[in-house]
Amino acid sequence: MSNFPMRLLSAGEQVKILPLWAECFPDYWEQLAVANGKIPYEEICFAAFDGETAVAHCGIIPYDIRCGNRLCRMGGIASVATAPAYRKRGIAAKLCGFAANWAAENGFESLPLYTGFFRVYESAGWRKLEIPETWSVKVSGPVLPWKKGVDLTAPEQAEIIAIYGQSENFDGKVVRKNSGTLHSWARIFAEPEFLFAQVPGAYAVKSGGVVIELNFDRQLDPIRRKDFFTALGDDGKVECFLPPTSDNAALLRLFPHEVSSFDAMHGERPMVRDLGAGDFHAVNRIYFPVTDKF
Repeated sequence: MSNFPMRLLSAGEQVKILPLWAECFPDYWEQLAVANGKIPYEEICFAAFDGETAVAHCGIIPYDIRCGNRLCRMGGIASVATAPAYRKRGIAAKLCGFAANWAAENGFESLPLYTGFFRVYESAGWRKLEIPETWSVKVSGPVLPWKKGVDLTAPEQAEIIAIYGQSENFDGKVVRKNSGTLHSWARIFAEPEFLFAQVPGAYAVKSGGVVIELNFDRQLDPIRRKDFFTALGDDGKVECFLPPTSDNAALLRLFPHEVSSFDAMHGERPMVRDLGAGDFHAVNRIYFPVTDKF
């Protein structure tokens, strides 16, 4: 492989990767163009260069998750791209390793990513994780309407944010910011594939026909929780992929359920590369919420 210098890009240099993204991600480039040619969320960018031209890119999206009684710093690997003329030279794998070394020196505990193509990342030190099963739950009763996040009123959005903040913790619960990052409420409410159902004290998020998030006010009684879940049904069942909380386990016990044929992650799977001396994902059983998938 020829030598292609790699480096961390300053905020001012990030525009150098936009032509590469335009070549590798033409559909996504249209979204960037609408955002005035800027990366629309916080991303730490690494690039490999041929002269002054960026020929490969690897991004790290920083975010925090709850794990036990502490917060853990995660770095989501994203926007990995190699210019077509430079592919099959191992540049992407080497650049991902370069980014991982930087992350290890800067306080990150693990670098997750989502992909359906495992070989490149396995060669760079990532390993595939198995994910929990999606469940098909039999229900009956009136059905609630679903609507997009942009159609929620400001009070409705505020209640959803408040319920999420005080809802039951689990290993992998993302600390969401209000704006400015991929792991933010602004991004979740703007995502066109997410649909929301809400009543006072409860809300759910659905994507691709699967309920991927379900939370209740801690004071909401069990009967109203059951009624809300029942109202999420479609053709007599709720397809759901939910965190392993005691609330969710208690709900599932109330209904007949079986493993679903739905794939909530649409062919992708989480992969991880743990940093430092420990094996973060061997010690901690982390759940990856689809709502926060990047």
